[in-house]
Amino acid sequence: MFAYIWGFYTNPESTWNKIANLDEGALKRCLPYAILLAMLPPIAFVYGVTQTGWQITRGGDLFLMTVDSALQIGVLYYAALVAAVVGVGYMIHWMSKTYGATTIISKGVMIAAFSATPLFILGVVAIYPVIWIALLAATFAAAHTVYLLYLGIPRVLRIDEDRGFMYATAIVAVGLVAVVATMGATVILWDMFAMPDFQRLSIR
Repeated sequence: MFAYIWGFYTNPESTWNKIANLDEGALKRCLPYAILLAMLPPIAFVYGVTQTGWQITRGGDLFLMTVDSALQIGVLYYAALVAAVVGVGYMIHWMSKTYGATTIISKGVMIAAFSATPLFILGVVAIYPVIWIALLAATFAAAHTVYLLYLGIPRVLRIDEDRGFMYATAIVAVGLVAVVATMGATVILWDMFAMPDFQRLSIR
């Protein structure tokens, strides 16, 4: 299943066609794909904020997060990623009849998981948490994820391009709502018990 990663960057259309030909059993065996790849960004985050640190301005102080605080946020980060993939996957399944597609929940989840591959892979830039690099990587990953979704939905669900475009657009809207909801949940969780605990190190 990890052979698809390279394919999504070199030949995404052919890769989606291969996925479209997988039977239900093969799709379910691919579920660890999301579970394992979603670990990359949280692991990189924990390492980056505890070992490398954030430097807001060049020559400014270095901010490191305590290990306990980083681990707590990393676990929540991982849970949010998996929940987002499952949630978007369920919506792909739920909307299928509206767009004339026939699918199962596992297929919807795998479309969401495979489409999110760039977000998982580029999440490793958190190992070296520089704001402009993180923003650039996030922008590229989000654009590539949307592109994969638009390619994947009509191929895997075997519907025409026009309906596939509308279907994917609806799922992108769902994804944006999920992002806003996650941001809101983050604020609530920080206020309740998961507030980051930073220590400042002067490098001057």
